Amino acid sequence: MGVKFTEAQLAQVLQRQEMDREKRERKGIATRGEELEQPKKQKGKKKAKPSAKMQLTTIFEKIFDSEGLLKIIHREVKFDEERKWRFDYADEDLKIAFEIEGGVWGKSRHTSPIGYASDAEKYNSAALQGWIVLRYAHATQLLGGKGLLKYGRKRQVIECRGVVEDYKAAVRLRAEQKNPKVNQVVPSKIYQLMAEAGIEEVSVNEKLSTNGKPSHNTSTRRSYGN
Repeated sequence: MGVKFTEAQLAQVLQRQEMDREKRERKGIATRGEELEQPKKQKGKKKAKPSAKMQLTTIFEKIFDSEGLLKIIHREVKFDEERKWRFDYADEDLKIAFEIEGGVWGKSRHTSPIGYASDAEKYNSAALQGWIVLRYAHATQLLGGKGLLKYGRKRQVIECRGVVEDYKAAVRLRAEQKNPKVNQVVPSKIYQLMAEAGIEEVSVNEKLSTNGKPSHNTSTRRSYGN
C-alpha cells in the first residue's frame, strides 16, 4: 500500500527538491538526468603579435629618426631591375643598404635552403654592384651594447656597436675610397656626421697615393666639434 501525501506535504517535498537543485547548480553539480548549462565564452579577437621583422623595423626607424637621419634613408630601394631585388632601407647616394633579417628566428623563407641560397645570391650581386650591405637580426645589433641571444636552450652574449655607428663607419669607408663619383656626395654627409661625433677627421679631399701614404700636396686636417 503506497504512502499518501496531503497537498501541503506534497508542496513541501517539491519545494525542498527545488531548493536542492538550486544549491547543486551554484556548486556546479548536476542532478541525475540533467546537465548544467555552461555559460558560453565570448570569443574576442586576439591582437596579432607583431612579427620579429616588424619589431626590428620599428626600432630601426625610431633610432634613425632620433638621430635626424631618417630623411636620408629610403625604404624598399630597388637595386636590380632584372631580378627586382630590393633593400629594406638604403642610402642611395652612398650605396649603403640595411637589411632587417627578422625571419631567422623561426621557420621562414629565409631559413629554408632555397631561401638562404636566394639571399646569398642577392647579397653577392649587391656586393658586385658596389653596395655596402649591413644586416641586422637582433635588437641589440641595432641599439648597440651587450645583449643575450636566446634560441631554445642555447644562450650567447653579443656586443655590438649599433646601427648608427655602423652607418657612420660605412660613410667613413666611402670617404676613404678613391671613386670620384662617390666623393662628390660624401663630403657634406661626412662633415655633418663628424661634427655631431665631435671628432677630428682627415679631410675627405685628401687622397692617398698607391703606397698608402698621404700625397705631398694634400696634408690638411680638419677639426669638427668643440
